[in-house]
Order: sequence, then structure tokens, then C-alpha cells
Amino acid sequence: MDMTDISGKYDGVLTYLKGYRNFAGKKLYFEMDIKKEGDNFTGTARDSSGFGVQDKLAKVKGKYSSEDGVIVFAKQYETLVAFKSFSSDESVEDTSQKGLLIIYEGKLIPEKIEFSGTWEIKIKVKLFSFIPWTVRCGGIWKMKKAGIS
Repeated sequence: MDMTDISGKYDGVLTYLKGYRNFAGKKLYFEMDIKKEGDNFTGTARDSSGFGVQDKLAKVKGKYSSEDGVIVFAKQYETLVAFKSFSSDESVEDTSQKGLLIIYEGKLIPEKIEFSGTWEIKIKVKLFSFIPWTVRCGGIWKMKKAGIS
């Protein structure tokens, strides 16, 4: 399959790693639709099932190099939805703010015709209610064009 034009629909999955404590190893499935324009692409993503599903649409913007298969993109949901704590699966939504930027980096694996890599989100918290602190959490992800098994 020619992957110089990555435009199209994708099915993917991300896995939460140790920064999510009790949720490490849980998976979130998503669908993404992207349109490539030169080395850049834009699109939308929507969670479909699994742990941490948000029912809001996310915008996607990134770069892809067909020469080395490297893909980097940012995903941001329309509203801010976050877990109440790192040990609770209860979430809160703030419709007055956009979601945090989630940065995905990866590479095309030609023999599998799929992208695979890591993702990271930076969460700003306050220790003792006044000391600003940034926590980095993330995991791994993969996706392939919809309809390809």
C-alpha cells in the first residue's frame, strides 16, 4: 500500500502507562479522519470505546514525512474533561476551556501498514494548593487505515 498520501479514515488504540497509576494498561479505542496537505495534515478524532472515552470531537493537526515514515501530531478535544484524581475514574468537564494538548509521535511500520508510537499529555496541578507543578503522563498508541486487517 502506498503511504505517501495518508489521507483517510483510521482506527486506533492507545494504552495508558504508569503515569496513570491505577489505570496503567487500560486501553482507549478511537477513530480518526485526516486530510494531508503537503507534509502537514489536519483532521478530527473521536473516541469509540474503552477506558476514558470522551464523547466530544477532537481536532488533529500534524506533520508526516513519507521519506522516513515519521508522524507527529497534536490532538485537542473541544472541551476540557479530566479525571478528578489519578486514582479516580470519575471525570469533570469544563465547557469554558478547550482540552489539554495531547502530543503523539510515531513512525510508519511498513510491513504492518500501521503507525505506532508514544503519546504524552502535560497536566498542570498545584501541590499543597499553591505550588505549581507539571505532571507528564502518557502511553503508547497505534493506528491503521480503517478496513485494513
